[in-house]
Amino acid sequence: MARRLKNPCAFTPAECQIQEGEFEFELDREIIVASAGTFLHSPKGQLHRFTNIGSLPAKMLCWVTPAGLEKFFIEVGTMATQQSVLPPPLSPPDVEKILAAAPNYGLKIIPPAASTI
Repeated sequence: MARRLKNPCAFTPAECQIQEGEFEFELDREIIVASAGTFLHSPKGQLHRFTNIGSLPAKMLCWVTPAGLEKFFIEVGTMATQQSVLPPPLSPPDVEKILAAAPNYGLKIIPPAASTI
């Protein structure tokens, strides 16, 4: 089963279309379970998060405006060397790196409580 981290983010508008699998989205305080074919919109400033709630990898296509958010993921991410169901665990230095870089991309990330990681 996938980890269920709560990592809400706000300020950047986003649209997502689910292509495979099932995700749980939280848009402000509304919980939506989205499966293949579902299209969701999160306007600028809306607190949102999503989690793959299935036991297999899931796919979604996201549009984020303005362009450039991909640079955030390049800066804070690690290139995957193989496909797996679960991402590698986040370490405290990973979280610090994400929180430090986020404002440079117009993001506000609300980190999860330590007990939910």
